[in-house]
Amino acid sequence: MSRRAGYSLFEVLIAFAVMTMVLSAILPHQAKFLERSSSSFRRAEAADIAYSRLSELGVSRAVSPGESSDWVEDWTLYQRIEPYSVTASDVDLAEVTVEVRNAAGGVLFQAVEIRVLE
Repeated sequence: MSRRAGYSLFEVLIAFAVMTMVLSAILPHQAKFLERSSSSFRRAEAADIAYSRLSELGVSRAVSPGESSDWVEDWTLYQRIEPYSVTASDVDLAEVTVEVRNAAGGVLFQAVEIRVLE
């Protein structure tokens, strides 16, 4: 009596059942990972925009007290410069706050620095 090589239908069905259980456990976590990855990329991009604005201050933009806002891509860039006082200091300082907000108004990134007023 000779036996044919190969898998029986039952063995193939068991393999598919095991594969289905493994994939059903992995795929929901993969979707969450992709969502977090996208969110962290957006926040990194917002940080780059905020730090770029801080780098421009004092070079191509004057450091003077006040507030302003600009549109950058689909985000709003808020810039606030307020006087910053230090006791026993002859230098005029300012606290510079740059926020990048999404369309819903949520803050994606905020950077704060102390700068010398010009």
